[in-house]
Amino acid sequence: MKTYNQIKKNLKFKVSIVSIGLILTLSGCSTRIGDFTILSTKNVDISRLGEYDVVPSRAKGEDLKAFSVPSMEEAVDKAIESVDGGVGMTDVTVELVQGFFQAGYRIEGNVIVDPSRKKAK
Repeated sequence: MKTYNQIKKNLKFKVSIVSIGLILTLSGCSTRIGDFTILSTKNVDISRLGEYDVVPSRAKGEDLKAFSVPSMEEAVDKAIESVDGGVGMTDVTVELVQGFFQAGYRIEGNVIVDPSRKKAK
């Protein structure tokens, strides 16, 4: 028969193992991997840059994957396409996000809008 101290020690060990497992599963970190003045995955007519508007609020895009390869292009596309008529971004930060079972990219910046590509309301 186990004594009280043996049961207590066994329980502490199990709680420690579960705690470490939860911390590893829920923890993650992000690393800033780049800053860009202008960034786009779309075809942009450079000769028309003077006609474009810049949205002052920051747009965000993420591509996080578990057990597969994330795409930075997909994250940029999500950020650009979050604004109607978006063709690119300015003042962009790119972060690599890593968790226990997932990895991906997080993009944040101001979207450049081509007025001719805005959808009619």
